This record gives sequence, structure tokens and C-alpha cells, in this order.
Amino acid sequence: MAVPGRELTTAPAVPAGARALLASVVDYAGLFPPTSAPLADAVAHFAEQIEGPDRWMLGRFVLPATRLEAFAQARARVPGDTVWPLSAVIGADLKADTAAIAAFNTLPRMAVVDAMEVKAASERDVAAIAARRVNGVATFVEVPLEQAEPLLTAIHAHGMFGKGRMGGVTADSIPGPRAVAAFIRAAVKVGVPFKCTAGLHHPLRGEYRLTYAPEAPRGAMFGYLNVLLATAAARAGWPQRDVESLLIEQSAESLTFDADGVTWRGRRLDTTALDQTRADSLRSFGSCSFREPVDELVPIATRSA
Repeated sequence: MAVPGRELTTAPAVPAGARALLASVVDYAGLFPPTSAPLADAVAHFAEQIEGPDRWMLGRFVLPATRLEAFAQARARVPGDTVWPLSAVIGADLKADTAAIAAFNTLPRMAVVDAMEVKAASERDVAAIAARRVNGVATFVEVPLEQAEPLLTAIHAHGMFGKGRMGGVTADSIPGPRAVAAFIRAAVKVGVPFKCTAGLHHPLRGEYRLTYAPEAPRGAMFGYLNVLLATAAARAGWPQRDVESLLIEQSAESLTFDADGVTWRGRRLDTTALDQTRADSLRSFGSCSFREPVDELVPIATRSA
């Protein structure tokens, strides 16, 4: 699902099945932990990637709403006339942050906030967020996985989108596969598109360092292919055990991408199913690295292409 108005370029080695699943999928969140890059460095990196050969996988630049003005100054210092899509993360002051987004979008700049992200713990929170929506800005509301369905139902009723957190910088911040599967099932059942965030730096589940510190603790993290394919499987009506099994799949040899879709352990998802998954369910995932998800994809996507 390409961002409207952006040319879709693809590495010839990556088959169409993978491109259907992964076009414009990575929302670059380099300002956030564990990368926590300086603003100027994050802007320079995005500027390089949005003009590079792998831009077909690049989605929005994610930043706190409170840093929009500083971002504008940093963006003005880098070359390129592509209008960047931004996702602004709302902090403690919903009113002030949404006002900042609205003001930013009225000015002639080389970027536009077309999405915002905000947390909700109750239906009352959802209603308050809906009352502060910004015209033309998609609203992704993060909900606790364990109580997702009623909140996702309320979010959908207000014409907003969901958001699920898949990890963090500590082992106890990573949810179990049953909780993630339940969130995916709830979103598919309600019919609400959503994004995921945190921990999805790698294509497949495995034991990885939780931060980039040399001696950082390790944890069992989900991969972005796990979550995307589990969502496609849920949409296709696969049993819950298969959805959960996809979430914990660690073997690249279990997947074969080709021009018409992907096969996982003999089960098939065609490009139509993958396109619909991106359009109607899992829109994107946030990652504090862009190169890591892209560079680790190629040997998996091209293994049997």
C-alpha cells in the first residue's frame, strides 16, 4: 500500500508478493528509544532514505508533536523537494499537541502531518481524542492489548484507527503471542485498520538485544513479518493456533515469497490477501531503525524467488 503521490520503486530482487506486503510499511521513528537519535541526524537519515533505492518500504517520519517546529528548521537544512509524510505522537497535553499539528499543516512546508498517534486507556479517552481530531489527519489510538476489542470498537465508531505495542526496551514490555493474536483478531473482527509499534526491527521472531548497547539484555522479540502475516492469516480465517504459530515463527526457510504471494509451511496467502491486509488492517509499523528491517529482509524475501 503505497503512500499516495509517491512513486513506488522496487529492488528487482524482491518479488511482488513481498512488495505487496511491505510497500511503505516502515514508519521511521529514529527519535525514539532505543536509537534516540538527535533530530538533525534522524532528519538527515530520512532525507537519504526517501530518495534512495529502498524508499518503496519507507512510510512516515515519526516525531513528538512538541518537536514540529524544531523539525521544520532541521528539514529546511536538508536538500530535496519531496514532501515528507509525518506522524506526530501526542503527549500529555492533547489540546496543545493537536493545535500544534493543525497550525503546522497550515503553513507552506516540505512536510505534512497526515497521521497522529495517541494513547487511550478507556472509552472516555477515546471520545476525548475523537473530539480533538485534526482535519485530514488519520488518528491512530494505542490501546492495551488485553482489553482491545471494546476500545477498538469505540475507535472504529469514531472513524479512527488502532495501534498495538509489540515490545519495548525491557523483556517484560514484550507481550505474549496470545495477547498479540487476540489484538489482531479483535481488530480484524471490528474492521478497524491499525498500526504496530516497538520492537519490530527484525523480520522474524528471535532472541535479540533489547537496545543497541553492547551489553544490553536480550529478549524474545516479534518480527514484522510475523505480525503482518499473522494479520493476513486472521483475515483469511485461519485457526487461532495458526495465527499464534505465525507470530512465533523463527525460521526463514518456512517462508517462500514469489510473484503471486507467500507460502508458509504449505499454507498460501496470495497477493490479493496481502494487499487487502495492508489496506484494511495492518497499515504500518514503527521502527527506530529503517536500515535494519530493510537489510534483513532481502535474504528472506529472495530465498526462493
